[in-house]
Amino acid sequence: MKPLKREVKQSFDEVPYRYTSKKWYDWASEQKLVIRNLRELEREINHLVEIIRVYGKVKGFNWSKKQIKSVFFKNMSYPLFLLLVGVGIQIPQKMEGYVPRYRVEEVVDAAADSLRAIIRDLKGRRLTRTDETLLRELVETIKAKKSSVIVPPYPSNEFVLGFVGRVLSVNLIGLYREYSYFVHSYIPSWHVFPFSSVLEFKIFKYELYKFIETVWNLINAYFKTVWGITLWDQKIIDTDA
Repeated sequence: MKPLKREVKQSFDEVPYRYTSKKWYDWASEQKLVIRNLRELEREINHLVEIIRVYGKVKGFNWSKKQIKSVFFKNMSYPLFLLLVGVGIQIPQKMEGYVPRYRVEEVVDAAADSLRAIIRDLKGRRLTRTDETLLRELVETIKAKKSSVIVPPYPSNEFVLGFVGRVLSVNLIGLYREYSYFVHSYIPSWHVFPFSSVLEFKIFKYELYKFIETVWNLINAYFKTVWGITLWDQKIIDTDA
C-alpha cells in the first residue's frame, strides 16, 4: 500500500500494521475482526467501482469494472484501506495499546487524496469541478457506513499475499498453498524427514525452485513499480530436471 504523499495533520501511524502482536490477533479472532482474503476488500470496493463506472460512461469514458478496480488497487493507501474496512467496535481497556483505532476524521482527507489519484489516473488528466463532486460522493458513501472511530481488522496471511500479488501482478497465493505442505510437519501422515519418499523430495526441489523464481519476480515487480527499473529477467526452473 502507498504511504501518504503529503503532510496531513493527524495523530496516527501511517503504517498501522507495522506492529502486529499475538494479543491483537487473538482478540481479533475472538471478535471475528480478521480480514481473511482479498474478496472481503473487493466487496467494500465494488459499489465505489460501479459509481465511478457510471460516472465515466456519462462523461464519455468507457472504463470497465476490471480497469477501475486495477487502478483502485494501484492507488490503495493505508488511510483509504482503513476507511474502507475499519469497523466500529469498542476495544476493552486491557487491549488498549495492542489494538489500533482511528477517528474517521483523521484518515478521511488522506483517503480522499487516494480516491482523487484513482480518478486522475483513469482520466489521464487533472480533475474538473464535476470530478471533485464525484470525489465527495465517494467519500460520503464510505463514511455513511462508518462510526466516528474505527478499528482495522487483523490481516491474515492469505489476505497479505493476495493483496501484494494483486498490486504487483505476481501469483503468491497459489505458491503459498502448494508450498505450505512442505514447511509444516504432519507427523501422523509422515510428511517429515526421514520418512519422506524420494518423490516428495523431487517435488520439494521443484517447489523450491518455483519459490525462488517467484521471489525474484516479486522483487523485480517492486523495483519496476517504485523506481521504474527492472533488475533482471531470468527463469531459473529447469523443466528437464
